[in-house]
Amino acid sequence: MGDYSELQLDDDGSFKWWQQENDYESNHYAGQYKVIRGELAVDILDALVGFDREGFEKHSGAIIDDVHILVLFNEQWIIDGENVMIPGETSETALYIYFEDEQSDVAVGANVQTFNNVHLTKVNRD
Repeated sequence: MGDYSELQLDDDGSFKWWQQENDYESNHYAGQYKVIRGELAVDILDALVGFDREGFEKHSGAIIDDVHILVLFNEQWIIDGENVMIPGETSETALYIYFEDEQSDVAVGANVQTFNNVHLTKVNRD
């Protein structure tokens, strides 16, 4: 993610987000995720933070269809092997990301709440 954490997105809509890359015993979040893409993603970003469509298309080399919002619904917060989240409590993390092109395995963007940069690389662990 650019901060040496690791985010695993599974096909069933679940995720795990570890604080340390390749340390699957470390503290992590877990829950469900949702992907919003293209015009709807841009409309949401524009309402939240103001989105410069023209500047994006001119300077990024990407197109609007390449814009994604990845919303993580944090349902568990595992610390030292225990879920410390209050039952029924959830939190959300929204990441704005885009791919340079459709074949790219690398996405860049920002956390919508904190504006911290994110860098995601698709890795297949088969």
